[in-house]
Amino acid sequence: MAEFFPTDVLVEILLRLPSCARRRSRLVCQLWRDTVDTRTTTEIRPRTVVATKESVHLIEDLPSSSSNSSPTGSRDLWASDAFKGMHLVGTCNGLVCMCDNRFRHRQKPGGSITLANPVTGEALAIPPLRHAKYSWCSYLMYGFGYHPAMGRYKVVHVPYLSDRVSVFTLGEAAWRTVATGSPKETYDVNTGIVSINGAAYWAVKEPAAKVVSFDLGNEHITYIRPLPDELSRPGCWRLTEVRGRLGIALSQDDKTEVWVMEQCTWSRWYSVQMNKHQLTHPNFTYHGDHVLTMQWQPGRGLVLHKHKPSDGGNKTQRVVVEIDERNEGTVVAEFKTNYSSHQTFAYVETTEPLSVYQPKK
Repeated sequence: MAEFFPTDVLVEILLRLPSCARRRSRLVCQLWRDTVDTRTTTEIRPRTVVATKESVHLIEDLPSSSSNSSPTGSRDLWASDAFKGMHLVGTCNGLVCMCDNRFRHRQKPGGSITLANPVTGEALAIPPLRHAKYSWCSYLMYGFGYHPAMGRYKVVHVPYLSDRVSVFTLGEAAWRTVATGSPKETYDVNTGIVSINGAAYWAVKEPAAKVVSFDLGNEHITYIRPLPDELSRPGCWRLTEVRGRLGIALSQDDKTEVWVMEQCTWSRWYSVQMNKHQLTHPNFTYHGDHVLTMQWQPGRGLVLHKHKPSDGGNKTQRVVVEIDERNEGTVVAEFKTNYSSHQTFAYVETTEPLSVYQPKK
């Protein structure tokens, strides 16, 4: 085909396609994949989505770096009330994965999963996972990711204690079971599940703490060991994403350190002195140069701040954020809520249709 169809013409055609169609065109052949990857990439700055127990808020745009900037606007991500009260599992290429953990749906095993596109209003219900047991944290046992080379979206379910996980590929009709290849392990629910660059990650705490890496392409499982020595100290930690890399956020008293996996070793990238603030999770960076924190204030609810880090002065501590009464950062948005729990995700709008993933009958 390349002999009769100049690459420059192909580039011009691909650039006129929506980003979702361009991703699918990568699967045609090696030439198309290389052309899409090298000549049609456009940088789209994701916005921030804040999920509280009542609703999901889309931050319109973060204000300038001036500390005197007024809070920016936010709006509800959903145009209708159909999804309100659902827990956000994750976002990927503009598609949103949710777990219906609401009280009236406790008869559904494990909390039902729904995929939705807020732009088009489409929704796709995932078949229920029969062996999953309902709990208050059912939504924490699911992960949602995309494998760019294969062009596949997948939902992963990690049981609390098991030697296997369940996988659902969009477009297929049923869940599949994948053995971990290890004896039964205890999933550390508090650390969460994050999906980064075609892999899903979660942590197990018994018999020894380690991070599990699940390739969303070949569905092979590997383990990331050792973990940073600092995790042996008192405190709590969770998995996070830092500029497209796997990270671990360790909180001790009013201080949080973030360690990032780079070239098979853990490096300390952030040191945040919190002062009654909480690092947002699983995403806490904005455009790579700001750190987001959340503060609970009686009468106001949740208050989202952004902070410009300073250079830590050495290679092992990349950047430092110090928060005190005189320097609480720039207020980004406020959310009226009775609950302090929250999640933040990166989000880009898309017109990608969910109807193409309806399983064929």
